[in-house]
Amino acid sequence: MYIHRIVIDTNQINARGKIRAMNRLEEYHHAGVVEILTTSTLAADFGKAGVSPQRAKAAGYYAIGGSAQIQLSNDIVDAAVGASGRESKWWEIYKTVFSEAPPDPNHPPDRRAMRDAMHLDQANQHAVDFFVTEDKGLLEARDRLQKEGHSVSVCTADECLHTLERYFDDVYSTVEPDGLRAELNSGGRIIIGSNSTNYVSLAAAVDNEELLRLAVQAGEVKVNATIRDSTGETMLSIEPGREFHFASPGASVRMMRGPAPLRIGIATCKTFTVTVNDQVVLSGRVSPSGHVVFSEGRLRDRDGELVAEIKGEFLELRGSNMRFSGVAC
Repeated sequence: MYIHRIVIDTNQINARGKIRAMNRLEEYHHAGVVEILTTSTLAADFGKAGVSPQRAKAAGYYAIGGSAQIQLSNDIVDAAVGASGRESKWWEIYKTVFSEAPPDPNHPPDRRAMRDAMHLDQANQHAVDFFVTEDKGLLEARDRLQKEGHSVSVCTADECLHTLERYFDDVYSTVEPDGLRAELNSGGRIIIGSNSTNYVSLAAAVDNEELLRLAVQAGEVKVNATIRDSTGETMLSIEPGREFHFASPGASVRMMRGPAPLRIGIATCKTFTVTVNDQVVLSGRVSPSGHVVFSEGRLRDRDGELVAEIKGEFLELRGSNMRFSGVAC
């Protein structure tokens, strides 16, 4: 089962439970079949105020960061660094959303509007599925944002819920959280695309070289990977318990280290992203349900041919061999 990710805007925290669609989305989140997230900019929205129902509710969600720390002034961090695999485009998003407002040198851009762009930017950097908001400016700009290549679906809570319930009904013949949770837990610990297993190996058909192996061992999901660029040159080798071997410049790994059932190299982490020449080639995360989800990947053989691609719920094989064991897909 693919676990959709939803980033919620500050206006959708729903601390008092008055947003009916959000109540249902939260039920799906607690069942583990979707993942509700916030961004690092939420802390800036709250400012230096003390404990509030909104702040307490938001603390229950994992907060994603961006590629760089952003400060609009010296007194507060407006966006923090996270394990994203893409560079920030928050200023481009700001200009797209508020393009109709003429520049006024006597009135600098509104900080709240700039933070709206940062929320959406971090959602895009992590390639989440939905950004849920009631902000009219963001909703009115969604067609322009998609034309410029921002893939996240900007929508209201009602629209997000409708899309998800239609998906659940079409694929699993139920929209009930308990039934969906049972479906999720009937599979393995690893989710790659929408496939569930406890072991997966991807190998290139041309020479049977293993490019990716994911396996549950000793309570952890461990990652073996050979990362190549479009010429077929090896950029990075990943083996559990060993330091990353960077064979050529251009590859990088970002992760949020800490105790977690996901091991990449010598570290355990909540989430990681591998990039080659600023392109995401592999990413994984631990979901609130405890499953380890791989929703982005681009694997190349020795000739530089793209032989397997993970994109959200889809796993596309292009001449690669694939072996599953444990729980059938």
